[in-house]
Amino acid sequence: MARKPGENPLKYLNYALSFGITTVLAIGLGFLGGQWLDSRLGTTPWLAMVGALLGIATGFKIMIEEALSASKGVPGRGDQAEPQDSDDQGEG
Repeated sequence: MARKPGENPLKYLNYALSFGITTVLAIGLGFLGGQWLDSRLGTTPWLAMVGALLGIATGFKIMIEEALSASKGVPGRGDQAEPQDSDDQGEG
């Protein structure tokens, strides 16, 4: 993939780290929440597995939203879209 002039190459590292951290937190929180509910309701291990699966789904949903916003140039979390000048069509 060719780099655009003035594009920061660390932007892609930011996307990867953001996805990784978000996914790990979502899975971990879902699993721990499920474990807590399992201990209260006596349904071990079902709610922990459901929580982990919901965390995985949430992680993929966030990854898809970030990828779509990055490909469209729409500002996402911390992403700066370049302003487009519509007056470059020609004058006069």
